Amino acid sequence: MSIFASHTQQTIALPMDPPHTVTIRKLSGRSLEQAREAQQLAAVAHLQAMGGAAFQRDLNALGSPAAVAALVAKAQANPLQTYDRYTVLAKGIVAWSYDTQSLTPVDGRIPAIDDLDGETAGFLARAILDLTLPGSDEAARKNAPRPSSVD
Repeated sequence: MSIFASHTQQTIALPMDPPHTVTIRKLSGRSLEQAREAQQLAAVAHLQAMGGAAFQRDLNALGSPAAVAALVAKAQANPLQTYDRYTVLAKGIVAWSYDTQSLTPVDGRIPAIDDLDGETAGFLARAILDLTLPGSDEAARKNAPRPSSVD
């Protein structure tokens, strides 16, 4: 294991599209920060769009502070709730076996990553976060398909 995140890579099979594979890498500390910041900004924007008072009413409807704390703990336990999925994918996908889909950015985005279906995007983001944050999100991973290594 290297101290350099880019040196930790894994090629995984895509169970939803055999025989294709994707090579992922561990996210650097800075990339992980960028993904967290992007998710936090999106959450704040969502709360502002909902209206602070409406959000507070929804929290109060849960009943007790313990119920609110349990809901917050559940959300925080899942790294896909904590990190922006697009940032994780853009920083964590190194290569894949699709010849016609380029990973080259266009205007700051990677169109092929934007075009991934939800199941595949979630699967790959979870695999990247598993590689980056080993041992996190145990409960959520029990019910999710596991990446199979082809390295």
